[in-house]
Amino acid sequence: MVFRFKENSKSIERSRPVSIKRFIHALICIEFFLILLHLFLFLRTNNHYLLKKIIIDGSYYTIPETIIDSLNFSQDANIFNTNLELIRKTLEKNIWIESSSVKIKYPGVLDISINEREPIALIKGKIEKAIDSKGMVLGNLPLSKKSCLPRVDGFSVKEIGAYFENEDMKKILVILQVLQKLSWFDNKCFSIKRTEDGFYLLRFMKKSFDIKISPEKIISQIARLISVFELFPDRIRVSGNRLFFDLTFPSRVIMRPTLEYGG
Repeated sequence: MVFRFKENSKSIERSRPVSIKRFIHALICIEFFLILLHLFLFLRTNNHYLLKKIIIDGSYYTIPETIIDSLNFSQDANIFNTNLELIRKTLEKNIWIESSSVKIKYPGVLDISINEREPIALIKGKIEKAIDSKGMVLGNLPLSKKSCLPRVDGFSVKEIGAYFENEDMKKILVILQVLQKLSWFDNKCFSIKRTEDGFYLLRFMKKSFDIKISPEKIISQIARLISVFELFPDRIRVSGNRLFFDLTFPSRVIMRPTLEYGG
């Protein structure tokens, strides 16, 4: 009995320092938590961290003031109360914004970078609406941005966010995407439509010429046209008449005044 009593006494004595250490560790953790809590409350209530400025980068077709209004920030908004993921989702509800990133810059600055969808043409009609290279309807453009975007004729305007998915529009988008990559066509005002015989007609306004393109082998046809322009840079207008370039014949370009036949 004596041996067992001593054994138990030793166990009790050894357990006391362990219990004290655990108690001290718990106090330290609680104190650390309280410090973090006070710091968090300080940052959220201190006027130094109020949202003072919003920087928007990448806005060309969208209006920065409209973007800011869509975020519905209060006048006393704190930079630490902002939900960056929610802001990003709100931004991308705008049909013009394809993607975005949102960062906090201290003190009190919200840095927003947006990547806009790029309009490739306007659908002609009473109200012209822009479309991108995928055929999505983006909506109206500010007058200052409309200058020389190609006009696509012969299509009814769809609702914003809808897609043009018919074959004629797909062919037209291919033509526009190829031309968009060529520096010669920069800022050239023209319209494009499908003709009754199944071809596509491009009518350039200021340059005074028309181009007829077949729906087959579009890239090779445009390559032949560019070769002609390089060979005859000053011959795209003859005696004041419009020129007509017919690319629908294999391996050749037929060039003639619009009111004449031949080439």
